Parts: sequence; C-alpha cells; structure tokens
Amino acid sequence: MAFEDERKPKSKAPRPSPTESEREVRSIREEERKAEREAERQERRKERREERREERGEEERKEEQRRRPKSGKKTDPYAIARWRDEKQGPGGEEPWKAGLGRNR
Repeated sequence: MAFEDERKPKSKAPRPSPTESEREVRSIREEERKAEREAERQERRKERREERREERGEEERKEEQRRRPKSGKKTDPYAIARWRDEKQGPGGEEPWKAGLGRNR
C-alpha cells in the first residue's frame, strides 16, 4: 500500500481544446513531416532505380531501347497479325466466322 500512496494523483481535468494557433502549428508540422517522408520516398526510389540500372548493365538497357518501338510509330506492324493468330480457333479460322461458311 505504501507504493500506491507515493504515486502522484492523476488530474481528471479535461484537456483544453487547442486554440487556432496551435491547430495551425500542428497542421504545418504535419505537412512538413509529410513532405519529408515524400522526399525520402523519392530518394529511395531514385537509389533503387540506379541500383537496378547498374545491375542490368548499360548494354542490356541499350538493347531494350532498341527493341522498343519508336515513339513516332503508332502501332507495331505485327500486332494485327498476332491479334488475328490469337483469335483464330482450332480450325484456323476466326471463331465468329466458323459457322458462316465460305459463300455468304
């Protein structure tokens, strides 16, 4: 019981509501923290990107750029053929044409 008596009594008074200036200070601090976190996140992304670039090597990156279609080209010339091949059914024709026959 002696231990309980030595403790300070907790005040039951309600906390005063924050004033306008305190609210502004809090919001400013929150925004600063948010901005710091975002900057750290961007920095980590940048570091990871650089690490990946170093891992893959400069040659692989250049080769990948060569394989990519040029920005000026609208479509891949073989895209239509690939799409047609994917859509073809087991008989070698498009499934929506299978029941129609040759002479419509």
